Amino acid sequence: MNRHRRTLPLLGAAGAVLLFTTPAASQQQRQPPTPADYRHSIMEGMEQHQGALRSLLTGVVDHPDHVLPHAQAIQALSMMLPEVWPEGSAEGTRAKPEIWANWSDFMSRITALQETTAALVSAAESGNMEATSEAAGNVQRACRSCHGDYRARQQR
Repeated sequence: MNRHRRTLPLLGAAGAVLLFTTPAASQQQRQPPTPADYRHSIMEGMEQHQGALRSLLTGVVDHPDHVLPHAQAIQALSMMLPEVWPEGSAEGTRAKPEIWANWSDFMSRITALQETTAALVSAAESGNMEATSEAAGNVQRACRSCHGDYRARQQR
């Protein structure tokens, strides 16, 4: 019992040190988000919803009522894309400078993606899983079309 009396104050002091130093240390290391971080979140959201949709359409999971919400989320995120490419936002990302050098081509590809996501929502609304699967494939091809020319390969 005597040993516990000595240990408790030490544990309390150690806890106080962690409580007051850890947030400050983590705040110093954390950088404020950038426009590129925001864009990356949108792209990751699209990727996550496409993965979930693929799981639904291939029968990995059986929640047919989830197909439409995922399709709608993909479309909503695609509609944000024209606004998230400010010039100078490539640093530290895989975005190639060709985006801004070929702006009209880049935007035409985003428009094409938005058209495929609208078709995806229409197919999902119909309840036809075969048509929805085909439309999801078209969305994937539209994504790859842009990434092929405007996104650098990942460094290993």
